[in-house]
Amino acid sequence: MYNGTTSGSVLGIGSIEYIQDGIAAFEFDYTLLPFSDGVQNLGSITNRWVTVWADFVSRQADIKKMRDIQPIHYGLEEIMKLNPITYQWKEEKINDFVIPEKDKSTKIGFSAQELQKVLPEVVQTYQWKEYEENPGVLVKKQANQLAVNYTEIIPVAIKAIQEQQVRIEAIRKENENLRQLIDNLIK
Repeated sequence: MYNGTTSGSVLGIGSIEYIQDGIAAFEFDYTLLPFSDGVQNLGSITNRWVTVWADFVSRQADIKKMRDIQPIHYGLEEIMKLNPITYQWKEEKINDFVIPEKDKSTKIGFSAQELQKVLPEVVQTYQWKEYEENPGVLVKKQANQLAVNYTEIIPVAIKAIQEQQVRIEAIRKENENLRQLIDNLIK
């Protein structure tokens, strides 16, 4: 089916959902849970999506599904080691179209290689693959490029803020004690 307003053909799935070729557009009016043999995946390290638009992105966090729960040991010390950078992609493409140098956008982030030295858990170094010759079996395959799970940096940043607040409160209390001491000396 061709709807006349897009650059490619459109396949209708239901009343709201559609998949459009040419620019890989997907629209759903319900929660999208991309499962393939129990593995969730949208895109890949080597086949990244240019832009994902969402009103709300959630990540499973139900404690009933967790085990071996431990407080994180990262915090302010690790945050201070991070090197936030701006950059442009050497080659920026949308489908088969290369974005001209003058039109490339500047990005903000981290180098995965640098981040891996400080917070290795947030750097994705592999992908799970199922091969046709061995269906139903997932194989851990080393990725040819690294990716960063930025969401997992948030708990480290929160822990760093908590550590800073403890330090601030200690300084505030020390400052209060010094003021009282000065006040007592002046009297």
